[in-house]
Formats: sequence, structure tokens, C-alpha cells
Amino acid sequence: MEVQKILLLFVLASQVCMVSPLVFGQPTASSHELTLTVLAPDFALVQIDGVSHYPGNVTVDVSSGVHVVSVPEIIPVSFETRLVFDRWSDGVTNSTRVVNLNNSTLLEAMYVLQHS
Repeated sequence: MEVQKILLLFVLASQVCMVSPLVFGQPTASSHELTLTVLAPDFALVQIDGVSHYPGNVTVDVSSGVHVVSVPEIIPVSFETRLVFDRWSDGVTNSTRVVNLNNSTLLEAMYVLQHS
């Protein structure tokens, strides 16, 4: 129950400000190394467990267990156009999310184009 409260607080706090991964610690290491792939637009700053990866698509080796994945809600494309986060490929609608990995995983951040 305590872990769920901490994860919920992390997700809520990350919507307001950048939270240092040192506050909550790193994911627990495991003997299972997995691959986490995040597909995102070319100018998207992808964060995995508080580490920024730039630009666009990212593939990292991670341990099984809980990880935090984040992409920007808005990506400026030009003065009149931007991409707005819509959802992840599995239907999750928050741009920051907690995933519990037991297998190698691919997540795609899906955006919609907006014009002013």
C-alpha cells in the first residue's frame, strides 16, 4: 500500500514539477534485463526513470519492475503549429506514467497536430 501511495504522489507531483529520482530511489534491480522502447516524435524529450533521452525514439535496457516514463504534453513545431499529447499506444492518457515491466515492451506516444 505504501509503494502505491508513493507512486501516486510521484505521478501527481511530476505533473506540476520535475521530481528528482533520488527522492523515490531507483527501480529495484532484478536478474531479468529487458528492453524498453519508447516511440515519440523527433523533437520529443523522452524521460525514463528521470533520465532524459533526446530526440525521438529511445531504446534502453532496464530491469524488470517499476519504471516511470514521460514525454512532453506539448511539442512546438513552428510558430503556428504544435503537437499535443493524446495517448500512449496502450490507451493510457497521461503523458507521465508508471509501468511495471515483466517483458520487453514497446510504447508509442501518440500526438495530434494543432494549428493556431
